[in-house]
Amino acid sequence: MSLAELNSVNETRYELNLNEKSILNKDDFLRLLLTQIKNQDPLNPLKNTEFTAQLAQLSSLEQLRHINENLGSLQNFQALLNDFQTVNFIGKYVEAAGSSFVHQEGNSSPLRFELAEDAKKVFIYIYDNNGELIKNIEKENLVAGNHTVTWDGTDKEGREVPGGSYSFEVFATDETDEEIATQTLIAGIVEEVKFNGNGAWLVVDGQEVPVNKILKVSESEDNF
Repeated sequence: MSLAELNSVNETRYELNLNEKSILNKDDFLRLLLTQIKNQDPLNPLKNTEFTAQLAQLSSLEQLRHINENLGSLQNFQALLNDFQTVNFIGKYVEAAGSSFVHQEGNSSPLRFELAEDAKKVFIYIYDNNGELIKNIEKENLVAGNHTVTWDGTDKEGREVPGGSYSFEVFATDETDEEIATQTLIAGIVEEVKFNGNGAWLVVDGQEVPVNKILKVSESEDNF
């Protein structure tokens, strides 16, 4: 390319504010190509092979743009389809990672969790809706795997607490008093499915659970 061509192309780039762009679009590409042709050296014109190669680049650019648009539409459709398929969860029993639960006044509440290893001591802390610790339960010598501990619905003073939303956490240690990994769980029947901008959420015993937190699905509660 001659010096005149280079200067012309540089001027065009300045006009297009390419310094502020991260991607050239089709119009930008055409303007650069036409400017190059218009300002080519008559004594050394653009060769057919070079012109054909640049047109091929433009064609490839357009094809890639259409492919990206189609892939984006396909991904959006697949995500929407996956969301609507979650209605099949309604009526099923599910187990999910989570620590919140709804307590019914006058009843006991099961607290489910998983231990990664055998535990010498297990400490379960229960919090009210304001994050205040209301009771702790201690267990000993639990093997690795899933466990359910029943909370009788009373606080540290033995008083019955009102119904509402509560949460819990589990801390466990092994024979050497080293902390071991735990996972709090929630389980119950799926009552409904809600959709929002972040996808589908399952309503389990009054709690909204994202689909990606589901660990197990069953037709019957007996399988838990």
